Amino acid sequence: MPHSLFDPASSVGPMNGMPLWAKVTSFLGFPVVVASTLLWVFTDQIRSERVLLSEHTETMKSHSALTVQQYSYQVAISAASLRTLSQICANGARTKEDREACATVVLPQAPLR
Repeated sequence: MPHSLFDPASSVGPMNGMPLWAKVTSFLGFPVVVASTLLWVFTDQIRSERVLLSEHTETMKSHSALTVQQYSYQVAISAASLRTLSQICANGARTKEDREACATVVLPQAPLR
């Protein structure tokens, strides 16, 4: 019965008693083992980076939605303030032209979606 090169019970040949990783390295060659190990490490690292990137993307989406909501709130507050200031200006104006100038204040535009 022939013995396998990778059989741990094998007592035949120059690889007698060598650990499995040494047998694989001697069979495939050192550069192949190093390249395979680096490939495995880098693909695992890319996989973990991809997970982090998707988590970061979700965080950015929620932050973006919150920013749009806060911008809409600030626009509403600014419009209310401008209306109040326009009314104060009109109430304090002495002539009709001054009151008309107070009424021509430009209100901010609605936020873009």
